[in-house]
Amino acid sequence: MYKTIRQILSLTVVGSFLLLSGCSHSDGSSSSVDKEFSTVKRTGIIQSYTAFDDGDYQAGLAQSYTRDNSLEVVVDNTTGLMWQDDGNNLNQEVTFIEASTYCTNMTIGSYNDWRAPTIDELLFLGDRDYFGPAVDTSVFINVANYVYYWSSSEMSLRTGQAWAVYSEAWTDHYRNIPLSNTYHALCVRNTI
Repeated sequence: MYKTIRQILSLTVVGSFLLLSGCSHSDGSSSSVDKEFSTVKRTGIIQSYTAFDDGDYQAGLAQSYTRDNSLEVVVDNTTGLMWQDDGNNLNQEVTFIEASTYCTNMTIGSYNDWRAPTIDELLFLGDRDYFGPAVDTSVFINVANYVYYWSSSEMSLRTGQAWAVYSEAWTDHYRNIPLSNTYHALCVRNTI
């Protein structure tokens, strides 16, 4: 059974660092936090550069995707999300509101229930085995590099701004991103 992104990705923000719950360190010792981390995808980082970074934790599920070339979509086998991956990912730029409308109005194959992804869903695609763009480019063949992708998540403390992901390193970005900026849209739908 697929889990929701919130069930899979259990994060605590401390300053600018994210602490993943329920991890064991690469040396075999365990953290004292909750042990549900094994359902989180591995980030691909294997070298530890500082205590408690992704390289320090060697837990989680391997990323697994299935590409349907005829529809130009990718299914995330861990979350059950289906992602748009057609040539439109490379060329269109839209505002925050237009991204939501673009996704809502999209039909691929017989699927017409597309939406803009949350920031968690969008960040969950990141794979540190890749860079420029930092997603699995063997399945996501139409993701542009050096661009921002809108999420559907508005900033809770900054009115009129929203979260976006920068494709080169697949990191979240929120500084001074007015909803009127034009970025790319990457649409998603639930398969269950």
